[in-house]
Amino acid sequence: MKFNSKIGVYDFEKLNGNEFIINISLNIDNNNFDDHIKKALDYESVYGIIELVMNKSFNLIETAAYEISKNIYLEFDQISSCTIEIIKLKPKIKGGINNSSFLLETEREING
Repeated sequence: MKFNSKIGVYDFEKLNGNEFIINISLNIDNNNFDDHIKKALDYESVYGIIELVMNKSFNLIETAAYEISKNIYLEFDQISSCTIEIIKLKPKIKGGINNSSFLLETEREING
């Protein structure tokens, strides 16, 4: 998924935004798997969660990744773990870097 988001520590990033690519992998508990569409993961809702977060302003892509993860677990009981990668395209830093990224791997917390 590709977004223009106002994530960054500099004023020009908050004003103009940057291009980001989001990759997400979601794992479901095998005990909750069923071959019925009504019980399947709603990918439009997953996209909606990511879109809502990416439309907010943050200083760090790490914060955006944590927000996506937190909201995925709140919305979907069947998700046991997720991996979120946020790639910032053409960051305006020295060295001519094509992109920078953050990868977050989380598991659902079980309160016991």
